[in-house]
Amino acid sequence: MRGSIDAGSAVELALALRAFDAFAELGSPELAVLAENVRLRRFRRGAPLYPSGPNLRSIHFILTGTVGVDRDDRIVSKLRSGSVVGGMAALTREPEPRRYRALESTTTLELACEDLEDVFDDHLPIFLGIVRSTARAIVEVRSGLGSSAGYPRVERQASSPHPLGLVEKILVLREALGFADNRIEALGELAEEADESRLATGTALWALGDDADHLLVPARGVLGCRTANGAQRFELGSGALAGGLDALGFLPRWYAARAETELVALSIRRDQVIDIIEDDIELGIELLRSLAGELRRLLERAEDAPRVISA
Repeated sequence: MRGSIDAGSAVELALALRAFDAFAELGSPELAVLAENVRLRRFRRGAPLYPSGPNLRSIHFILTGTVGVDRDDRIVSKLRSGSVVGGMAALTREPEPRRYRALESTTTLELACEDLEDVFDDHLPIFLGIVRSTARAIVEVRSGLGSSAGYPRVERQASSPHPLGLVEKILVLREALGFADNRIEALGELAEEADESRLATGTALWALGDDADHLLVPARGVLGCRTANGAQRFELGSGALAGGLDALGFLPRWYAARAETELVALSIRRDQVIDIIEDDIELGIELLRSLAGELRRLLERAEDAPRVISA
């Protein structure tokens, strides 16, 4: 079906879009909106997907063919049917050092980033689908980044017996949610709804495979994290969003977590985050840009490693 899409057929365009992870769970109304905004593109072998220049303003969804990803004059990965091209650079609005070209006759659906962001306000499921897909991609890449999963070392800090006040909660959230730095009202709302947890050293927070319906923002102390069979072990402390990727990705917990020290953390339910984003979609877009930026940095790190991971 993909190879014979008629550009005028909104139904076939919608069905083609549903094949991509970000849109797989969308209903017909959202798919119809996306179909109205995409453009069918065909590229000959060797043709670039984007004009020259470092700034990408659209995203390509590959229907057929193969796209080469060039970085520093070498192909670092090949993207095939079902892959997404240019999404990270387009969403973050950061210069893109990589170049994308068709390695064979290739067909894509192109979606302008500006058009995508315009539909977020009235179609939250579209936004959530892209967040979900991006968070899942980050988990996949981190799973291949060695024993630390790409997380930095954490400095341990002493806990305090005093409860967190509203201002301190806002400051804790501000550190963890750097993209929301200036959105004090939204941070205040999250701080008021967040539950403060105080856990003794050794307390289990969740097990591998548990339902990820909330995330934790450590204020003081350290979480010890362990993936299946102990293949990856890392720690998360102040400034982290523990359990955030699996919660936003609607995944089961991809690592078990316990309090490595006495722990003070803010617990926020996923539905609370979604409610705030629904009221402030610009905050949601900043969240998405932050996730896209994280994914981009991790992929560049993976590309520099001996084992190549596709974008």
